Amino acid sequence: MGVSIAAHFEKKFRGSDADFPEGKCLVYCLDRLDDICGQHGLATLSSFAPDDGEESWFDSADGLKTVSELLKILRLDKAWFKGLVATKKDAKIAVECLEVLERSLRSAAKKKIRFYLFYF
Repeated sequence: MGVSIAAHFEKKFRGSDADFPEGKCLVYCLDRLDDICGQHGLATLSSFAPDDGEESWFDSADGLKTVSELLKILRLDKAWFKGLVATKKDAKIAVECLEVLERSLRSAAKKKIRFYLFYF
């Protein structure tokens, strides 16, 4: 068992309860993913996961922009996970998590539903 990450939406909607395939793989890669976001001028994934224990809502369109651009970058750089403790399989699952998150954020953005990421 370990720390995992998931999205919480302000309101329920079709697709809002989509589960990440394995959210802990996303946590294993989070520092690298945040570095990649920073290098490309994107908001970091962890910036959508407040660590102060309070709910802080974010515009789903902002999260969608970050996740969509990050996925484009990762698809071009197949070795983005090199040097991490994460395995190639973990990296693949992390990308699958981002794809699920992208779909949920796209639906939420259309409905103007806010979100945040949380650790559990």
